[in-house]
Amino acid sequence: MTKQNRFRDFFPVAFYDDLHPDFSVNFQMNRCYNFTNSKEMLAELREVSPKIHNYDEFIAEFLKLYEKSLVRGNKLVTAYYLRMADFYMKNHPKKDEYRKEFIKLVREHWHIEDSNYHLVPYGDGFLPTYRFTPENPKETLVMFGGFDGYAEEALGVCVALSKEGYDIVYRGNLGKRYVADWPGLSASGILHR
Repeated sequence: MTKQNRFRDFFPVAFYDDLHPDFSVNFQMNRCYNFTNSKEMLAELREVSPKIHNYDEFIAEFLKLYEKSLVRGNKLVTAYYLRMADFYMKNHPKKDEYRKEFIKLVREHWHIEDSNYHLVPYGDGFLPTYRFTPENPKETLVMFGGFDGYAEEALGVCVALSKEGYDIVYRGNLGKRYVADWPGLSASGILHR
């Protein structure tokens, strides 16, 4: 199997524009599907889509899928159903609990050790960072997530690149207050060991 095929089997190369008529909902469905590459999830997304007309229905449907998937035991799919429900939660009483459960499931699926997780000092706080360093790394890749993502969403990508021999430094949600200081922000992740 070629390297290109190996990554294509692991991460789908597609964006489905027909999962849901609302672009934002459609994007979130694609986002989570692409981190699982589960045909079962794709079928279930298509099945629940017609039931979703607002964000409350979105949350409710994905919590149902989370519960159903939890019984089946696929930690990665289960985690991303929970992440999808969590995405549109604002003041939900279980939002923090669901976030912690998402992180736990994803870390268990990818066999992430505590030693891979670091709180990098920056400004008056810390930046949550993951680092994966193989023996004799080819290069160091520094990766950043978006404003609304959790660092754990891309752990599969980090693990795959590390297995290919790259030293990976990954930081998820940076928050808007850090954007003005990209040079300092970038250096903090690379220089921290």
